[in-house]
Amino acid sequence: MNGNTHSGRANLERLAGLLDWILVVLLVLAPVVWLCGSLRLMPGPFRIAVGLNLKNLILPAILVIVRLVVAARLDRDCRAHLPFARLWVRRVVLAWMVGFGFVLAFEGVLALARFEFQIQPILIYGKDGGHPEEALVSDTRLLWRFHPGRTFRGRPVNNLGFLDRPVAPLKRPGVRRVICMGDSCTAMGWPTYTGVLHAMLTNAPPGVVQWEAINMAVHGYCLVQGQKLFHVQGRALQPDFVFLYYGWNDHWLSQMPVRRQLSLAASSWRIALYDLVRSKRIGQLAAKIGSELSARRKVGTLGLRVPPDEYRRVAVDFVADIRAAGAVPVLIAAPRAATVTPLLVKTGQARSVAEAIILHDSYLAITRDVARTTGTPLIDLAAKFAGPDAASFFQRDGMHLTGEGFARVAAELYSFLAISSTNPVLRITSP
Repeated sequence: MNGNTHSGRANLERLAGLLDWILVVLLVLAPVVWLCGSLRLMPGPFRIAVGLNLKNLILPAILVIVRLVVAARLDRDCRAHLPFARLWVRRVVLAWMVGFGFVLAFEGVLALARFEFQIQPILIYGKDGGHPEEALVSDTRLLWRFHPGRTFRGRPVNNLGFLDRPVAPLKRPGVRRVICMGDSCTAMGWPTYTGVLHAMLTNAPPGVVQWEAINMAVHGYCLVQGQKLFHVQGRALQPDFVFLYYGWNDHWLSQMPVRRQLSLAASSWRIALYDLVRSKRIGQLAAKIGSELSARRKVGTLGLRVPPDEYRRVAVDFVADIRAAGAVPVLIAAPRAATVTPLLVKTGQARSVAEAIILHDSYLAITRDVARTTGTPLIDLAAKFAGPDAASFFQRDGMHLTGEGFARVAAELYSFLAISSTNPVLRITSP
């Protein structure tokens, strides 16, 4: 009888210990379940979804009651060996739950106050400042991109994810395909200069083959993102000519270079954690405070999105990538008006208007030098659009073009393509 009693107490002690560790695990998982909204478990063929609600709190409550009943049947010496009887376990669990309780209480206060801060990953600067755009979405490979099927400032985003007409991804036999890549200077306009060029090539195709022009520009892109976009999507379109119109966004100020931002964005766990945190009001509050502190940061501590040395290196590599894909790369020297908008200083993109102009001209010099050293064709719009006669080509910001400017760019590109159809150095054999 004594042996049976001792065995029974040993079993009760083991059961109580097991219940203690189960409760510890549940307490540790509670903040994770709250942050994720629910936790999906798949033990074998079973699928279990656990969330923080009254229904799912029934099981832990039952476990607590069972644990108390079992522990009550044990003597003091047996209870002293249970996990929750150990001082360090109680302290760790108490500290953990006090911290979680504070977070829950703070979240509740923010909910009662109806606090909400929508974190916008992309901000596009126009003549009136920055505006979030729903058509632009976060992307782990490119930082952001257009979402196919949505509308951007009244313009539809096509099936490829660009501001252009619907385009068949597969190039038709016998057609020469031209791709225009760049930032908002290429993406803006309705039609864009790419659209004007496409109409010119369709109505009066150079040579005896058919042509088409495709717009692959995205607002805010720099040369680094453009090269990545060519790897991700451009090569698959089988272009014959690729025009590169970059240079403005590369020398804007930033907290870290774009290359570093791309490496951080490529970490899927960082993106997942970021999305989880911003789904909670306390995370939104932290983001709001962080954005305000960032806005107050001294401009002198910021660097360039693409430093000059990297801009040169990427331009050389980009040209090589396009040639390796069987296409002709063409560099475009991005033009500017006599001055540019002071809004660049207000939005923190430049320290001063004078410095923005000096930086842009230095990047133009790099573009021209890359064209010379790599033997790449150059359409020097900066030289062609200089002087008072070209003032009507620019909008008030001194960077983006007017309809007249778009027409002139299209004419320059068309002229180059017409010459290339008879130039044995640039001519491409029709498929």
